Amino acid sequence: MIEIRDLSNTIVKTIKAPVVTNEIFYGGTASLILSSTTSVVLYDIQQGKILAELNSPPVKYVVWSADNSLVALLGKHSAFLLHPCEYPCLMSVNSYHRRKQKLLVE
Repeated sequence: MIEIRDLSNTIVKTIKAPVVTNEIFYGGTASLILSSTTSVVLYDIQQGKILAELNSPPVKYVVWSADNSLVALLGKHSAFLLHPCEYPCLMSVNSYHRRKQKLLVE
């Protein structure tokens, strides 16, 4: 269950998650990014429906561009770059080798 709370910490709305969720991230206005073990879902809270779904390994971090036109989903061994409402992936990187460099998204 996902609880939406106001600033005084009272429950405003309770939502049943559409997928088994490990992590919850900001997904834009009235939306959440829900990460499960096999997929990432963009979920609209107000309409109560899944806007987009991407089959991927678990996501640990979500990084937005400065103008919110792109979002990077970062996992332990993978990275996806995509438009928030058009989930066909622009770029994906999978690496199962140990690296000491960092991935920088601008």
